[in-house]
Order: sequence, then C-alpha cells, then structure tokens
Amino acid sequence: MKKLLLLFMAFVLAGCGETGSVTERDLEEDVQNLPGDNGNAQKPADRNGAVQKLAAAVNGFAFDLYPLLHESAEGKNLFFSPASIHLALAMTYNGAAGGTKEEMAAVLHADGMEAGELNGSYASFLNMAEAKKGKNELKLANSLWLKKGYPFLETYKKTVRENYGASLHEADFADPQTGEAINRWVEENTKGKIKNMVNRIPPGTVAYLLNAVYFNGKWAFPFNKEQNFEDDFYAGGKNPVTVEYMTNEREYPYFENGQFQAVELPYAGKEFSLAVILPKEGESLEEIVGQLTPEEWERWSQSFAPRRGTVTLPKFQMEYETSLNEPLQRLGMESAFSGLADFSNMVENGGVSIDEVRHKSYVRVDEKGTEAAAATSVAIVESAAGDSFHFKADRPFLFLIRENRSGMILFIGELTEPGAK
Repeated sequence: MKKLLLLFMAFVLAGCGETGSVTERDLEEDVQNLPGDNGNAQKPADRNGAVQKLAAAVNGFAFDLYPLLHESAEGKNLFFSPASIHLALAMTYNGAAGGTKEEMAAVLHADGMEAGELNGSYASFLNMAEAKKGKNELKLANSLWLKKGYPFLETYKKTVRENYGASLHEADFADPQTGEAINRWVEENTKGKIKNMVNRIPPGTVAYLLNAVYFNGKWAFPFNKEQNFEDDFYAGGKNPVTVEYMTNEREYPYFENGQFQAVELPYAGKEFSLAVILPKEGESLEEIVGQLTPEEWERWSQSFAPRRGTVTLPKFQMEYETSLNEPLQRLGMESAFSGLADFSNMVENGGVSIDEVRHKSYVRVDEKGTEAAAATSVAIVESAAGDSFHFKADRPFLFLIRENRSGMILFIGELTEPGAK
C-alpha cells in the first residue's frame, strides 16, 4: 500500500453540483427558504452574498491558522474547526474597540465588513444551517456565561443573543458547579463528544464565550464493510503501522497534479462533502500545506471533475485539543490578550482581556460516514490596565515575615522541598 496521508476535511455547507462543488444557484435555493434573521432580515440575494462573504472570511482565517497548528502538531494528528473558532471570536469581537477591534478584524478577515454586516451574515448562516433537515445533521450552538453582577453592557448581550442565538447564563464563578454546568452545555451540544471543556475557572475570570458544533454525515455511497482489509500505513519515515482500510469503486469528483491526488466524497444529499488530498510518492505534506491559500484552494476546488476510480481510506478516530493563544497572537491579535486590551463595548469602562482561547475536537470516519464535533471557549478575565501579572510559586523561593510599621524583618526562609517537614 502506498504512502497515505490525509490533509484535511472540507465540510461544505449548501447544495452541490454534479462535481460536489457549491454553486450560486444551490446557495440561492438555500437562502430563499430561511426563517427571519433575528432583526437582520435580508432579501435572498443579499443573504446569498452575505453568506458567501462570510465563508470567504472564515476560509481566509482557516488557511492562516492551519499552517501554525500544523507546525505545532509536529507530525501528530490534527483536526480543528475553523468555523467554530471564528464564531467564538466573532462574538468576542463585538465587545472590542479601538486597536483591539482593528487587530481582531484583520485576523478574522472581517476588516472589510462592518460589525453589523458580520453579525447579519452569521445570523443568516446560522438560520440556513438550522433550516437544513436532510439526511445529515449539522448543529451549531453558542452561549455566553457571565459572572453574576459584573457590569456587562446590555447592548453587547443583546447583540450576541439576537445575531448568534447565544443563550445567556449569569452565574457565580467561584462555585465549582458553574464549571460543571459549562461542561454539561458543551457535552449536550456535541452529543457527548467534547468533555471537560473547562477544567477549572481561574480567579479573575468574568466570562466564557462558547461555541459548539456537531456534524453527523452519511456517505452518499457507503463503503461495504465486507470489503475491508488490513494493510500498512506509512507516516513520515516512521515504521509502518497496520490499519483497517475500507474501499469503494465508483465515480467520484477527482483531480490530480504533479504533487498530489485529490478526491471528494459526498455525503447523502450532496449538501456536504469530504475532500481528501494525498501527496504523491516523494512529495511532502509540508510542501502542500505551504501552498494553501484561499485562492489556491478555490482553484483546486474548481478542478474536480467526475471520474471513475477506487478510493481506499483508513477507518480512523481522533481527538484533538489546543490553546490558541500563541497562534492567534502570531497572526496579529496581540493586544486582546494583554492589559492593553480594549473591550469597552463588552464591559462598562473595559478593564478585561482574553485569558485563553481553547479548542477541542473529535472526528470518526467509517464505512457509514463521518461524525465530527468541536468546541471553542474564549475566557475573559479582569486586567489591570497594562500591569496584569500571574504569580505561580512552582519552584524554590525566598520568603520573609516582617512587622510593617517599623519594617523589621522577623523571619527569612527558603522553600525548596514543599513535601519535607
């Protein structure tokens, strides 16, 4: 069996043409039958353009973030939902102002859109996703968890609730049950696939902005389990491992060039599809990742054409989690994580920043189809106008006890072995 590497998955929302690619007509049919957009009512043609513009922003963000996550994965499995991350950050973006807002807009590829346009586009997209009741399941959910009594602006809460359908929860963040409630919400909205999203709520935390996405798609052309077989899988110079393969012979959207083969596997109804890119022998995954841009992906997408052939894929299941602080800062979203953050459109007088953007995901691919889930949390903490600090005494330290009025030092000590008496 030749070397097999899966590059990524592209779950395409909206109808597909004969080659599995989204068409203007398909998207127009989707948006014409939508319910109201929570006060952001648009004509079908406007919705069409808005959703396409939003998709371009999410895809641009995806191809900026992907190489950084690929780099940090260091050859291990990687699976993430750019849509989930973008959604959670878009809700956060609505609370930003000044330079923080400008940085976030650039990273989210929303710098050419007003906040109202971005919100209206997401309202249309979320309604379009909810309206799809076919053979496949796509569920997106958002929630906003606020520290009880903290001065969050009513305008911000209204914007997130009306445009993103976010449920609002005010809670005591010092109560361990609040973290448990957040984790239950994530589990319920990912069919139990994402657990323990919040391990503990750090002191100073005042809000969590959460997105959860769940997908369950059945193949348009299921694999026959009786044809499964075991063979080697080769990964980057490592010893081959034996895996279970599934195989199917029929007509699929396909194309290849000098570097790779690509095939698109449609799910039932052809509203979604899985794209697999396989480097040819002698070519590396890194080279292909380095070429990925929105423009190049669009060109590749348009190159698929029906062709009969045999597709052989390994059955697989994986879980993935990561903190996105470093990659987001490398992309240019720096002030949002510092004491210089300006979230005065979220909290009265600002004074808060992002503590962590955390992402967890799950995927399973087998003969019947694909089940995938992801969740993104944005933790908001109090910041001290530029001089915030974190102090964790997890190494040997010096300590002194003094009488404060005179300044007299009464005791001096060093702790180097906490367990010793």
